[in-house]
Amino acid sequence: MSLLANQPVAKTELVDWFAMQNPDAVNQLLNAVNRLVRKGWFIGEDQGERPSVAMHPVISDVVKFRTMPDDEAVQSFFEIANPMITALRTKLHIEPTDVFTEKLPYLPHALSVAKFFEKNTDSEELASLIHNMARVYYFQGDYAGDLEWNQKALAIKEKVLSTEHADTAATYNNMGEDYRNLGDYALALEWYEKALTIYENVLGKEHPDTATAYNNIGVVYEKQSKYAEALKWHEKARTIREKELGTEHPLTATTYNNIAVVCEKQGDYAEALEWNEKALAICEKVLGKEHPDTATMYNNIAIVHFKKRDFTAALERFGQALRIDHKVLGPISPHFLTIHASAKKVHELSGCEESFDVWLEETLEGE
Repeated sequence: MSLLANQPVAKTELVDWFAMQNPDAVNQLLNAVNRLVRKGWFIGEDQGERPSVAMHPVISDVVKFRTMPDDEAVQSFFEIANPMITALRTKLHIEPTDVFTEKLPYLPHALSVAKFFEKNTDSEELASLIHNMARVYYFQGDYAGDLEWNQKALAIKEKVLSTEHADTAATYNNMGEDYRNLGDYALALEWYEKALTIYENVLGKEHPDTATAYNNIGVVYEKQSKYAEALKWHEKARTIREKELGTEHPLTATTYNNIAVVCEKQGDYAEALEWNEKALAICEKVLGKEHPDTATMYNNIAIVHFKKRDFTAALERFGQALRIDHKVLGPISPHFLTIHASAKKVHELSGCEESFDVWLEETLEGE
């Protein structure tokens, strides 16, 4: 327990994290936890539907200091903690249909565990935990934090799995995403191409992961205004994703959206809206009408309407995106603030008589 952050964990989750399956073992664990709560070593919160517990921060520091293993013993200590690490890795894994905010309660615990073991433990399981942690940073828009942990995951993967393993390629790909979002497109392409080489050699040229590399290379070319090259890579990704994942998969929607972005940048607004609407239809059906990715599609459609100088349609779509992000991600999330800034600019240009603050309040009341 001292490895975890000093934040509450549901007692039911502790049972899973300590890999307790036998009913007697579960009862013993819960009885021990309750005794430690009574002694003040643990802080219990039994209100609500999910009774939870956290180790007292002072006790936690003392326990870690008194039980800190030396370099020779750390591996056996890691094996004891491995069920917890596996459980945290699973909790932090983000599927295309997931909302990343649901992962945030587990990030501090994973961070505490990773910091304890990262310097003297080379383990595929630890690398996977760190990899998944980094993705949560990515979805929060913290690309520097994502890059830092991707580098740590990569150091372990290259040592344990080799530089030609598909899981290593996944981290190469994520490094490319970080550099792309930080504006270093040349370095982003280097990492994407390293990932692509492995995916094509190990998984084949029609694998969904290979399509992800094609897609990401296309995004970099779009950022560099090399639109013909971008479309070439997005079409390669689309062919694979439609064949292997189907035409109603979130990743297929991502490709449709990326093609729309290129069309919009080229001034072909009608074509862009066609691809945008196809992407939106998938997101609404598969992810739901209150998913951040659905909000992204509304936002992108709004941008096209703005470019067409159709301010009314643009504000309507911006409003839909803002309602979702305000409800799901919160009013201080980077995604919400970015759309907020775009909507405010369009509102000012529209010549609308009501103030932007009034428009926003009325828009959010639609939640």
